[in-house]
Amino acid sequence: MHSRVYMYALLSMALQTCAGSQSKASLHEMRTELFLSAPSFAVVGASDDETKFGTIVFKTMLEKGMDVVPINPFVSESQGIPCLHSLAEIADPAQTSISVVTQPASDACGPLVR
Repeated sequence: MHSRVYMYALLSMALQTCAGSQSKASLHEMRTELFLSAPSFAVVGASDDETKFGTIVFKTMLEKGMDVVPINPFVSESQGIPCLHSLAEIADPAQTSISVVTQPASDACGPLVR
């Protein structure tokens, strides 16, 4: 489960080291490209409340045609899609970029958040 998250952290550090003279904006673009290169995504914090930022992020990703699942241990669905209750339920974690949108939602991450 840790492989993509761990790989992102390692590549992010490597990019920062190798970037040297590159601008922070350029480094941010490289990190964004790395995150968006995943074939699937999970949004921790998506809920049934349309005003919550996690739900807005999740809905936008759905509208863009992205393969995305909501994760929230406290609600059953978001935008009509059943919520996973933890990161452990992700079907292919090595191929999934994870976005934790709200602080309380990090409870769904359990031992994966250090």
